[in-house]
This record gives sequence, C-alpha cells and structure tokens, in this order.
Amino acid sequence: MAALIDAACDICGHIHHIVEDRLGDVVPCRECGTKFEVVEYFPPPEDETEATNNSPLPWIKGAGITVLILCVLVGLSSLLVYRPTPGSRQVAGSVWFRPRTVPQQRLDPRTDPSADPLTNRTAQQRLRRDFERLRQAQQPKLEIPATNQVSSVSATPVQTPVPQTPVPTGPPPSISGWGFDSSRERGGAFGTIRLIGTGMSRAAKVEQTFGPGLLGNARFSVVSDTEMLVNLSHQFTPRETLLLISNPGGVAVVFSEEIPTIQDRQVLPDRRQIPVCLVRNGGHVISRRGVVALLEQGGRAEIQSLTFLAVAQEGSDLHAQTVHKLYAHPQAKVKVELQNQTPLPPQPNIQFCRLPSLSPGR
Repeated sequence: MAALIDAACDICGHIHHIVEDRLGDVVPCRECGTKFEVVEYFPPPEDETEATNNSPLPWIKGAGITVLILCVLVGLSSLLVYRPTPGSRQVAGSVWFRPRTVPQQRLDPRTDPSADPLTNRTAQQRLRRDFERLRQAQQPKLEIPATNQVSSVSATPVQTPVPQTPVPTGPPPSISGWGFDSSRERGGAFGTIRLIGTGMSRAAKVEQTFGPGLLGNARFSVVSDTEMLVNLSHQFTPRETLLLISNPGGVAVVFSEEIPTIQDRQVLPDRRQIPVCLVRNGGHVISRRGVVALLEQGGRAEIQSLTFLAVAQEGSDLHAQTVHKLYAHPQAKVKVELQNQTPLPPQPNIQFCRLPSLSPGR
C-alpha cells in the first residue's frame, strides 16, 4: 500500500491526505473546489511560529492605526465646535462661507460717465474703428491709368455692359443621324460627334452620361440649323452613353439602338453594373438596383433603389425610391419618395432619338 502525504490547497490552505504516487498531478480541492498541483506539504517549525506570534510588529501597527483614527475624530469634532471671530478672514469653500450675491446695478449715463458710449474711451475707439471699416468698404475703387500721363480719375466705377446671349426658345432639336467626326484632331472614344437633324440652333445645353448614370456638360458648336458638333467629355459606350440636348422648351435624348428595350413585364437581375433601358409602350420594368430609365408613352418602371437619371414622356408611369435627376412631362405619372436635388421644371416636350449603332471607329 502506497504511503500518504500531506498536500495543501494554494487558495484556501486546506490539508489533503493524498497517495504519494499522485505527486505532480492536478486535483480539485474538496474545500473550495479550486484545482491545485499536488506538492508535499511540510509544516513550519514550532520555533518560527512562536517567534512570529511573539513579534511586537502587529501591536505597533494597531497602535498607529488607533492614533490616526483618534486624530481624525478630534479634527471633525473641532469643526463642529469652532466658530470664526468677527474680524477673521474666511476662506472660500468653507462651511461658514456664504458668498453674498450683489444685485447687478445698471449704470445711469446721466450719473456715471463710463456707461455713456460717447464719453467712454473704449467705446469711442470701437465706434471709430467700426465707422472707418464701413467707410472703406463703401468707398469706390479708383482706376489708375497705366501710363505716366496725368488724367482725370472718375470716382464712379465704369461698368461695361455685358452682352447677353439670347436663350433659344421652342422645342428641342430633332436628331436623325450621327457619326464621329474624323476631321477633328481629337478622335477615338473621346472624340467629336457630328449630329444631323433639324432645329440645331435651338440647342441651349448638351449633357453626356458617364459612370453610373451621372451627367456632365459637353462642349458643342452649332454649324447650321441642321448640323451640330459635340465634343465628348467622357468615354463613349454604345450601350450606356446618352446625349441630352435641352432648352427651356424641352429635352431631346440621343442614344444608340444597342440600349436594351423592354416591351413586357421584366425584372432586372441584381447586378452591380447600372443598366440603361428603354421601356416601350406596355413595358413594365422592376429593378432593385439603380438604373437609368427612359420611359416612352405607356411605359412603367418600379425602381426600389437609387435612380441616377430618369426621363419620362407623356402618359408614362414612374415609381422610384430616390431620383438623382429627373426629366418628366407634365402629364407623366411620377411618384418619388425622396429626390436628391431640386426638382427640375416639367418638360413640355421630350423626344427620344434612337439612332443606329455607333462605334468609335465609325
């Protein structure tokens, strides 16, 4: 039979009688439940225990703590009994210090000169400085001639009348054909497009779509009433690029026949690329992603996300959650829950110009 040894718990100090073979094992304590490593326990010698018990150090510590407690109690009791003399200074924040609130008196300009801004030196300086700044701001700027000749300088600034460009009126132009202009130095995907149609002189602004349905202004020049040149500001993509030619009378949307058309009920797939679609009469598109929607008369669109650009003709139906930019006919049925920008005025004339496919090399 194996011999028993004594092992003490590291936490509670309970003595266990364990078989000698289990030295080094980890066992739970029967008293506190903490696991400890089995190490043989040897009680301290009796001489050391008696020396520890006979040491005067605990008595010294107890006496010091008692004296400290008595000092604190005496100090607190003195605060309750002590009262300051009438002529002594009182410290702010003490028990007996009660700051007396003096009511703020309004100064009378008739009796106190510091209350009158006309006699107060600081107020006079401030008024003089403010008056000087106002005088300099209202003083007209004089035009000094560049030459050394002495000439009379007029104090009134000369205003040159700015010629105002007349705003084109009437419906937007109608586009029947297009092509890349090879005679320009800037060719390729960022080149110049030549538009053929009627009413080109009525164009006031040309915009081009780029990225996720955003619009950017494009430079254009009217050659004649039947021809216009548009400098592309972004890359031309046949299935995504739109040209919007607008004036106060309406907007004309020019796009390629490669843009998908929807003629029945269709749910667009969830994809990251924002599509551009043309919804024909009787078509109904449903999308949970952002799209660029072109709605003909009788077309419907339900967009449950951000619509970057929407163009709705007369008799179309648009229901969108958020629209960034919207061109809509007054007779179009539009329901938008949240519109990012200021709504554009209704467009009395909206034309869709669907042209043959155009590639940069064409």
